[in-house]
Amino acid sequence: MTVRRITLFVLISLFSRGALAEAKKPKVQESAPAAALPLPLLVPLPPPTPPPAKTAATFQLGIYRLVPPGADDAGLEVIDAIFTDVAQASKRYRSVVKLQKPPKLCALEDDNCFALLGGFQQLDQILVGEVIKLQNGAAVKVRLIDVAKGKAIGHKALTVASEDRKE
Repeated sequence: MTVRRITLFVLISLFSRGALAEAKKPKVQESAPAAALPLPLLVPLPPPTPPPAKTAATFQLGIYRLVPPGADDAGLEVIDAIFTDVAQASKRYRSVVKLQKPPKLCALEDDNCFALLGGFQQLDQILVGEVIKLQNGAAVKVRLIDVAKGKAIGHKALTVASEDRKE
């Protein structure tokens, strides 16, 4: 009988500890279904602000060399340098890039070809033309090409007679 009492005592103590351990565990309550919660209102975002419009002071100008390479006349080089200096002094352009001679693929009259080249170099406008030495002066022919439009937006041709007999 003592064995039965000991066994009964052990079983009662084991069950009572298990009951105590379960009583100490926090009870987890089930939450309400998710459908019962109200959904937040969806408000559309304001439209994005457009990029700032290009003003004249943000243009970048590329000037292709107006004097043919190999020209040995200092007067022609001065005319070429004056075009660059005037463009750089202008408040119209943010930067002026002096480019080397135009590639042989573009004829001097091909506005679209120069516009494509200007697009590759991230320019807004290109000044292209030529300065030719004449017997008694010089001829200057230039065009301003808008890269985005792919066409000339201005052109000038001028022949200047020399006042010096040596020229």
